[in-house]
Amino acid sequence: MFSPNAMNIVEKVLHSRNRLREQYIWVLLPILFAICFINAHQAWATSQYRVFILLPTLFAFRISDWNHIWKNSVARWFLVLWLWMVITLLWDGLNHKDWQELRKGIQVLALFYLVYLVQRYQPSKAYLITKCFIWIGFLGALLIVKDWEGIKFIGTSWHHQESSRGVFSHHVYVGWILASLTISAFYCAIKIEQNRTFNVLLGLFYLTLTFFTQSRGGYLVLISGLLILLVLFVNCKKILTPVTLLATAAVFLIFEPLISTALHNTIERGMSGRIELWLSGISAVRESVWVLVFGHGLSVSANVTVNGFEAEHFHNFFLNLTYYCGLIGLVIYIGLLSQLVINFTVSKSLWGTVLIPMQA
Repeated sequence: MFSPNAMNIVEKVLHSRNRLREQYIWVLLPILFAICFINAHQAWATSQYRVFILLPTLFAFRISDWNHIWKNSVARWFLVLWLWMVITLLWDGLNHKDWQELRKGIQVLALFYLVYLVQRYQPSKAYLITKCFIWIGFLGALLIVKDWEGIKFIGTSWHHQESSRGVFSHHVYVGWILASLTISAFYCAIKIEQNRTFNVLLGLFYLTLTFFTQSRGGYLVLISGLLILLVLFVNCKKILTPVTLLATAAVFLIFEPLISTALHNTIERGMSGRIELWLSGISAVRESVWVLVFGHGLSVSANVTVNGFEAEHFHNFFLNLTYYCGLIGLVIYIGLLSQLVINFTVSKSLWGTVLIPMQA
């Protein structure tokens, strides 16, 4: 039915796929980090993601993997949430925006599958991947500093919006990723004997930049993650070395005027119109029984104007999720978060110290 040449080609393709899955798939994660941190343009980074991450991941795909994935409780909750979000796209009928959101969802699912493949076939690469994350993140942080006018000309310009770059197109995203890098560096300082002092100093560098992004979301991730580290390693004094304490004091003394200004601006922005936005979100969620239970749909706009200020959402994750996906989506998410916490108390993994604070 098939020629010998065709069969040889098929065998070579299958062999290449198996080698990618079982030996080299982990390399895609450092490539992903580089795409995210180094690109100055979000659209260009998205295109590179599709070529260098999405296509190889699809090439490595096997339907049989999903039986194994479904046995993992956290993965199961995540897939149910993902599926429910996709279903809510139907609430307002199919249109161009629905296809855009579905395409984004598929890209997220591909990344989820990539992480699964790495965890299953190359778990020994976890520390190396973490080192790549921290070091490529350091390069990205330097690029952010390079472009940040407020840092280059201290005293003449100090705007949190200037910290955005490429994929991290908003200062909140910059705060999130820098907080994650901070947690990762301190985690490595605690768990890994090699280069401990250097990891502490690198963590302090990320911590300082996180603060100056004036991202309240970044602050929540940072504080939550560091508290988790302290609780997990309460008997470990490595994170509280004199190097850490002295460096922290030095940073505070050097940047004290800027720290005071950043805190003032952050608190002032954080209190502006938030209660009114939340009340608007509650009203939008309670629009009808259908909306309360099933949501408006993932592709529906959540734009709201409060006191002359136009916001793209309600500045509250739980309100946003309930608005889009209803109480069903909220319950699924809480189930996912609960299972993540339960598993983390057993494994005490690095990914838990980053993922759980991100939910803040």
